[in-house]
Amino acid sequence: ASLSVTSGGTPWYVERNDSADAKDSAKAMTSDGGSTWREYTFTGPAEVQFQWKVSSQAGDSFSYSVDGTTVKSISGEVPWTTEIVKLPPGAHTIRWIYQKDDVGSAGVDAGFLDCLEFWQDSGAQLGAQLEGDWVHFGVWAPNATAVSVVGDFNGWMEAPLERNADTGYWSGSVAGAFHGQE
Repeated sequence: ASLSVTSGGTPWYVERNDSADAKDSAKAMTSDGGSTWREYTFTGPAEVQFQWKVSSQAGDSFSYSVDGTTVKSISGEVPWTTEIVKLPPGAHTIRWIYQKDDVGSAGVDAGFLDCLEFWQDSGAQLGAQLEGDWVHFGVWAPNATAVSVVGDFNGWMEAPLERNADTGYWSGSVAGAFHGQE
């Protein structure tokens, strides 16, 4: 399992005032006639989920591709939308590109990417996910000898995660945790 990121063109920004999760998002902007991109390489089989939006003139576009083939392109005023990409076994690259035409602007003149999540075939999800009265934690740490979660939700006591020796994923669930705790 692996995950790597590369980018090109104008640097992307951290946007704290417009996000799908009320935290922050990645904001892609560029000058007239320019483009900017960010790509992640994932190892499948896997499922990748993300939210994106665009605020631009009709001639500009925000698109994503998988392994060089454009999957979808949006333009104009498109609100936060969730996309799910299923990847077969092997290495795959997902690239997001924001492109501006030669003249004009409208809206914020930007594309936004947020809530990027990646699940490998093991079903392990990275991060923390609320599931009823439980929170499921998942992390990929293939060289770790132990992984625990600690916070005010468990009295700052270690809650060890279990390791899947085949994938390097550690996961476990903790009862009583809720959004906003440390």
